[in-house]
Amino acid sequence: MNRNGKLQEMDRNNNHHSLADAVIPVAAPKLQAAGEPSLPAEMPKELQILEAHNKMLLPIVTAIIQPLMNIGGDANDVMALLETIITGVIGSLSKPEAYEDIVRTLMEQVLKRLHMVQQRINDAKADAIVKGLQD
Repeated sequence: MNRNGKLQEMDRNNNHHSLADAVIPVAAPKLQAAGEPSLPAEMPKELQILEAHNKMLLPIVTAIIQPLMNIGGDANDVMALLETIITGVIGSLSKPEAYEDIVRTLMEQVLKRLHMVQQRINDAKADAIVKGLQD
């Protein structure tokens, strides 16, 4: 994904191409909960999307993991559900001829994000050690 969160692929010459042409335009359903304040309309679209991502992340991750774990499921059951969710989203929003490119690009971005998160965790641990030595 680029900085704007758009899926991109790289050709053999390392040129980025948007996969937007592979996505089928779909009207988004209204998912805002009753009483939940909406984001200001004057806020730039990219910032509104980032804010929406941040608000949705924990509830969605919890909704995917917790019900299966509560009934004795394990990480394999959660991964199977995640696979089904990804399949449903890509199948609903993408053209069949683009499936492989989208999945490859998505997984590359997931790996980058996982490495970034792990680096932040490592940095925080190092900072805590240094702070502890300074006290």
